[in-house]
Amino acid sequence: MINKTILKYIDEKKKYSKTHTKSLRILILCNPCHGFGDIVFAMKLNAYIKQWYGSTVHIGTTTPDNFLKLGADKKDIIPLEVIKIEQCRRFGNVTPQKPIKNYDLIFVAPLPMDNKISQGDITKLTPFANKNNTFFFSEYNDKLDKGFDFNTGIGSRRDGIFLTEVIKTKTNPFAKLGKYALAYLAEGIPNSQFCFLNFLELLTTKYKYKTFSVVAPSWISSIKDEQFFSRIHAHYSKIILHTKDEKIILLDEGENEIHIRCDILPLANKKMLSLMQNSVGDLLLTGDQSVTDALSCCVNKNIFYQIAPWKENFGKNLATYLPNKFLIKKRLSCGTTKAVSYKSNYKAFIRQWDFRTRGKPKLDAVMAYAVDEKQH
Repeated sequence: MINKTILKYIDEKKKYSKTHTKSLRILILCNPCHGFGDIVFAMKLNAYIKQWYGSTVHIGTTTPDNFLKLGADKKDIIPLEVIKIEQCRRFGNVTPQKPIKNYDLIFVAPLPMDNKISQGDITKLTPFANKNNTFFFSEYNDKLDKGFDFNTGIGSRRDGIFLTEVIKTKTNPFAKLGKYALAYLAEGIPNSQFCFLNFLELLTTKYKYKTFSVVAPSWISSIKDEQFFSRIHAHYSKIILHTKDEKIILLDEGENEIHIRCDILPLANKKMLSLMQNSVGDLLLTGDQSVTDALSCCVNKNIFYQIAPWKENFGKNLATYLPNKFLIKKRLSCGTTKAVSYKSNYKAFIRQWDFRTRGKPKLDAVMAYAVDEKQH
């Protein structure tokens, strides 16, 4: 909890060097709620803490395998056990494989939108937790009245988003794909198939390559209806679907080929960033962290966003502050032929909403408070 002492430290801009903060032990608690976004959130916070403070950080989670898939170090992960469902669990309903003890700070990051802040849940998981060493991070643009210590997201009273430094690789690991676009969207969101098709229609209207690829999630491979792709037939008359097991020709009526590549995702975060960097100038993404990654790596690419019902507030604020007029309405947010000539530049947005400048002073104060408590 952000107590009076921490508020005083924030006003004073108090912080300690790594010489002092490196002795701190930090526990990040993350019980993801569907997809990989919450996992990436926790991993970015982990990276921030190690970079800025040099502290020891461990991540307690019900989904350790998914963290490892995205490149987390196994020694940093503390598995939390559940009886049945792994996803979206309250921390009061999980059990560590070994007792959790001797941490100076606990960061619940992020707390799923459907869950309420509960210090009791954290204390039940590990008795050393208390209101002065436990801090809750919201998902992007969760409600401000829920009492989070860190309100991440964009807009009034928000602490910013988790942007990162992305170094352009000298070689393109996806060069064999030729010219390609990335469509990273979720199946469980209403009208997801038509979201994908709207983006395809934009791509095929805008990019006139003899051979073109679209990298998409594996669930897209279930769409094998030729009629579904009829709107792109005028531009690409040969449609080839790739899965991890086979290659299926859906349409073969000409020379211009479009390949729907459902055999590549998911990828570890660094590879995903490289995939974004080397793609064409339009991206379709879902989830907070995918959008944040795109902003980190690709400030001049047009970002289209599959808006989930529970992320409408984040979508509206993106539309306002990026700005991107096509994100205002769901029927346009996945892509539209009206955006063929659209050009983006998000440099001003990044300067304004970077957690590394907006949220770091608060985190500095929390770390300073922990150092002082440890020394007493």
